Amino acid sequence: MRLRCLTMMRLVCAVLGAHAGGQSGQAGRAGPGAAAGRPAGSHVASLAARRTGGASDTRPTPGLSGQGARRNVSQVSFPCAAVAPAIPAPRSARELHPAHVGGVMALGDSVSAAFTAVHALPLEFRGLSAAVGEGGADQPTLPWILRHFSPRLVGASRGWQIPELVHTLAYANPGNDRLNAALSGAETVDLPAEVQYLQRRATELFKPTPDAHWKVLTIFIGFNDLCPPRACTRDLAQRQGVATRIYQQLDQLFSQHLLPNFTKLYVNLVTLFMVSSVGPVDRPSWLCGAKQAAFHECRCVFDKQPNQTAAETAEFLNWTTVQANREIEAIAAKYDGVREDVAVNLVDGFRNQNVPDRSFVSDLDCFHPTAKAHAVMAVSIWNAMLRVSHPRPMSMPQPICPDAHTRFVTYRDRKLVLGRTSHQQDLRNDPSPRASWPATYV
Repeated sequence: MRLRCLTMMRLVCAVLGAHAGGQSGQAGRAGPGAAAGRPAGSHVASLAARRTGGASDTRPTPGLSGQGARRNVSQVSFPCAAVAPAIPAPRSARELHPAHVGGVMALGDSVSAAFTAVHALPLEFRGLSAAVGEGGADQPTLPWILRHFSPRLVGASRGWQIPELVHTLAYANPGNDRLNAALSGAETVDLPAEVQYLQRRATELFKPTPDAHWKVLTIFIGFNDLCPPRACTRDLAQRQGVATRIYQQLDQLFSQHLLPNFTKLYVNLVTLFMVSSVGPVDRPSWLCGAKQAAFHECRCVFDKQPNQTAAETAEFLNWTTVQANREIEAIAAKYDGVREDVAVNLVDGFRNQNVPDRSFVSDLDCFHPTAKAHAVMAVSIWNAMLRVSHPRPMSMPQPICPDAHTRFVTYRDRKLVLGRTSHQQDLRNDPSPRASWPATYV
C-alpha cells in the first residue's frame, strides 16, 4: 500500500539496525547492492539460511516472535500430477495449458511486492509473492505451482530486500525482482513505468526473445487508489472519480502499453477485497492503532474523516470498492480475445470480500498481507485460471488439478457460465478434479 518514503526508510534502518551485530550476514547489512543477485528465497523456512549461506533452518530468527515467526512445517509435494497437454503448441490464448507457460510477470503495488509478509520486518519478501514469487514446498505461489507443469518457467521474483518505492530505489534489485514489476506505493497511474521495466527485463530473461514464449501476467492493483480521502468522502462525484480513474488507467495500460509491446499474453486481472474490513480486524489491538498513527498507510481506513462517522466512512469506501471492481471487470470484458494471442481472465474470488482475521495481516503495520494470506491468494489465483471464479470468503481452497485437455479460462468463459447456471450449480457441476491439499496449508 502507499508507503511514505521518509517514514519507511527510517523504520527500515531502525529495525534492521536493532537486529544487527548478533547474526552473521543479517538484515542490518541489507541494501540495494547487498540484496541484488541473492540466491532464491524458495520458501519461508529457508529465507534466513539463504541470506547467510547456511543450511535450511526452521528456527525463528532471534528476537522475533508472533505470527511473523517461522513456521516449523514439513515440505510436501504439490498434490497434482504433472500432465502433458493434448495440444503440443497452442494456436491461440484460448488453448493455453499450464505446461505451455514459459514465464510469469506481475504489475502491482506492495501487495505483489510482499511487503512485510513475514517476521513483521519492513522488507519486501518478493520470493513469497502470491502471483509471482518463487515460493516453495511450505509456501505455495503461482509460479511454484506452474513449475510442476512447466519446469523451465522464468520470471519469478526471489529473496527479500529493502522496499522499492515508486520514487525511491525503484528496480534497484533486478536480480531479485526479475519480472515482478510491482512497486510499493504504486497506484494505477504508475502502471506505465512498471510496464517499461517489464519490457527491458523480459528481453534479458526470455531466450531467444519474449515473443517465443507464452506469458502469464497478473495485475493486482488499486488499493492505493482507494486509500486517500477522496475514495471515502461524502462527495459522490469524488468517489465515482476514483473508480473512473482506475478504469481509465487500466484502459490505457492495455491499449497503449501491453498490446503494442507484448505477444502471447494471458492476463490475470484481480478484483479487490474490501480494504475497509482491515479496520475492524485490527480494532481490538491498541498497538495497531498506534502503528497506523505513525504509518498513515490508508487514511480511509485508519484516519478519522471530517464531518462523518467511522461507519459512514466505511460505507463510502465500500461503495467505491464495489464501483472499482465493476470497472476492473469492464476492462476484462473489453480486452479478452482482442487478439488471438491475448486473453484476459477475471480473478474474481476476492471481490468485495472481508479480511477474515488478524492472521491475514502483518504484525508490523496491521495492514499488509502475511505469508499465510499470500498462500491463500496463490492457490485462489491458480484455481481461477482453471475454473470460472466467483466471490467467496478468503480461506485456503483445495487446488484444482488439470488434465491433458485442460485450458485456462478467460472472461468469455465467465459469460457462458453465468448465462446458463447459478454460482451454486456451477460448483456442483464443475468436473475439474481436486486433490487433497495437505493440512500444512490450511
